[in-house]
Amino acid sequence: MTVLDRTEQGKAVLLQDDKQALVVEIDCLAPECRQGDVVVLQEDGLWHTDLAATQKEREKSQHLLKQLRQG
Repeated sequence: MTVLDRTEQGKAVLLQDDKQALVVEIDCLAPECRQGDVVVLQEDGLWHTDLAATQKEREKSQHLLKQLRQG
């Protein structure tokens, strides 16, 4: 899994499962990509948002945050 961590100075920082950072030109991102999205490299050479994986990760994060607040 690769997550769009941030964009800065014309670059996009992608974090991979092993927490290694992959820095790519911002032009390599599809227009729909947003910070925190799970992204996948497609055949067109661009990183695109994986909507299902992004939603799943956000739900997991919300559940964890709720658990932390309760206890």
